Amino acid sequence: MGRPAIKFDIHKDVPVIRDDTPEFPDLMPLTEAAEFMKCSARHLRDAIVRGDLPHFKIGRGYKVARKDLIDYALSRRVAHHAPR
Repeated sequence: MGRPAIKFDIHKDVPVIRDDTPEFPDLMPLTEAAEFMKCSARHLRDAIVRGDLPHFKIGRGYKVARKDLIDYALSRRVAHHAPR
């Protein structure tokens, strides 16, 4: 990530700071993510290993972005069950 870019307005002689850096996601460790999702940390770890859940590897642990958890949950949504 770089520093914010400083541009000068042509009509005024004042610097305008423009921040082009992407917003850093709100990261959670697996235990906190599992509480948020009301599931086990093992379930999330298995989803990471399968490649279903995007994650960050920081140190020896996994971190998951809140947005990715919500996207994962929405991708698992079932519209209806087949009759038995």
